[in-house]
Amino acid sequence: MPADAICVAMFTQWSTPCGIADYTRLLAAALRRQPEIDRISIVEPPDGSTTSTHWAAVRRYRKLRHEYRLRGAQTLGCAADLTHVQHQYFFFGGVAAHKNHVTAFYESARKPIVVTVHEIARPPVDAGRVVNRAIEVVNRANFVHPTLARLIVHTRDDFDRLVEMGVEASKIDHIVHGVPPSMLLPDATLARAHFGLSNRRVITIFGYLARKKGHHVALEALKYLPEDVVLFLAGGKHPDDHTSYVANLEGAIDAAGLKDRVLITGYLPREDVPTALAATNVALAPYLQSSGSGSLSQFFAAGRAVVASDIGPHREIAEDQPSCLTLFPSGNAMQLAAAIDELLNDESVRIALERRTRDYATRHSYDDSARKTVATYKLAMQHI
Repeated sequence: MPADAICVAMFTQWSTPCGIADYTRLLAAALRRQPEIDRISIVEPPDGSTTSTHWAAVRRYRKLRHEYRLRGAQTLGCAADLTHVQHQYFFFGGVAAHKNHVTAFYESARKPIVVTVHEIARPPVDAGRVVNRAIEVVNRANFVHPTLARLIVHTRDDFDRLVEMGVEASKIDHIVHGVPPSMLLPDATLARAHFGLSNRRVITIFGYLARKKGHHVALEALKYLPEDVVLFLAGGKHPDDHTSYVANLEGAIDAAGLKDRVLITGYLPREDVPTALAATNVALAPYLQSSGSGSLSQFFAAGRAVVASDIGPHREIAEDQPSCLTLFPSGNAMQLAAAIDELLNDESVRIALERRTRDYATRHSYDDSARKTVATYKLAMQHI
């Protein structure tokens, strides 16, 4: 190992299951394979950092701010050369200004700081001036803070949004979201039987249930598909989700009379993921927005054919690997149903698409992400 090998303090959720914890495990493992990396120490957010009510956040404001200063100081105790933050708002208490304690962490943490931006908050479509301004202020606190040396994004959309926010383009590195190693899948018939889906054709949305994933579009599309087609929602409510989204989704399923054609698994342990993906005939990503999706990368690792909305990040993937995705107009349930129907009934088209997703997975491994992340670290260390 080189004498100047880099020690990293990685701030991320690790013990509590979530998509970013899974992402970080894969990235950390790949980083440890890089000769330039000496050690990676994990620093986790404080327990109970997210609160369900505004009043609870106000009452706990000082205590939580102190907790985040302590977490920042913990990165100093790791004897690290830099701090790498896997950023998600709920790691710092939430999006609202009186809940978010990111600046307390930044100001106490080991410098230089690298931030991987997994999401950029957007105001609701019907938000007024006050809400828009409040989210703008929080975003600037999270991403334009003067202590930040480098920022990593997974999509060009997020690169452009950070620049619009005031981040210098020269400080942003665009690193495509890594794809896990190729999965060995069990027999598809046995996999469907495992989930009680024998003799059904399965269309799957993978991962935590969240509004941005477009479940309602898929639910509407299901009405246009044959009765033997089942919508398989391979995931459940995120532990830090304090909204009514999942309950509303379940209510919409009942109201549409589709309860016997939709299966929600709840949180899937890591060992059950290959079985869920093996049960899948066609994978869906009808997302309304994305900052680079770990759920989508699982489909690539499994070599599934994917129908995806034509939002910017998905068009970016399709440009990178032509014909890697079947795109449909975002939000258009009839067009989504038509694309699904073609893949369910034309095996040659589906197989060709599966081959291209495997090609994309090979080109964008976590080892490739790790090499580029090390280059980011070296640039960040010049910032001192």
